[in-house]
Amino acid sequence: MRGTTMINIGEKERPIKFGTNQTAEYCQVRGLTLAQYQAELSSVEAMGVDVVRDLLYSALFAGCKAQKIDVDFDRYDVGEWLDDMDQAELDKAFQTLADSNKSGDEAGEVESGKK
Repeated sequence: MRGTTMINIGEKERPIKFGTNQTAEYCQVRGLTLAQYQAELSSVEAMGVDVVRDLLYSALFAGCKAQKIDVDFDRYDVGEWLDDMDQAELDKAFQTLADSNKSGDEAGEVESGKK
C-alpha cells in the first residue's frame, strides 16, 4: 500500500502510514488547517525539529491504528527515539511520505522502475 512501510524506531519495527488519518492527527496535534499543513510540508529542508517529530509521530500513530496495534508512545517518546534513529530509517520515512503524495500512475512507474 502506498504511503505505508515499517521503520526501526524505539528499539523495534513499527508501521508508519501517511494518508488521511495521519494528516488529521498531525493537524489536530498542531492545531492546523489542511492548507496550513500543506504549507508547512512544502519544504523538507526548512522543517523545524518539532515538525519532523510531529510528522513522524502522526505517521506512527496512523500506522499503529491501521494495523490495530496499541499506541504505546507519545510525541515526547518519538522525540527521544529520533535522537538515536538511524539516518537510513529517517530517509525511508521521508521517502514513504514523498511516495504517498504521488498519483497512482506515478507510484506505479516508480515501483516498476520506469522513472
